[in-house]
Amino acid sequence: MGLEEQIAENATRNTALGSELGLDIMMVFTGVFDEWEMAIILEQYGLLDREAVDDILDGPNLSEHGERILRPIVQKAFFAYHRSSGWVT
Repeated sequence: MGLEEQIAENATRNTALGSELGLDIMMVFTGVFDEWEMAIILEQYGLLDREAVDDILDGPNLSEHGERILRPIVQKAFFAYHRSSGWVT
């Protein structure tokens, strides 16, 4: 769909269209990224503060308990993001 481009064998980046459409945040909401990446992307979008990111990354084994830890955070961020865009009231 032209939202990402290959930059190395195992690496991609957003195209201008992918960035404009917020591909990264949509991938977080669908659970595509690794757990540690999700926290950082939520911070980049202003949906999580640095202290919360540090707590998540320094907390219990994120790869083992990531879904339990991140599900409520990502759900809250989803609604906050879409309320600000007018999609959800």
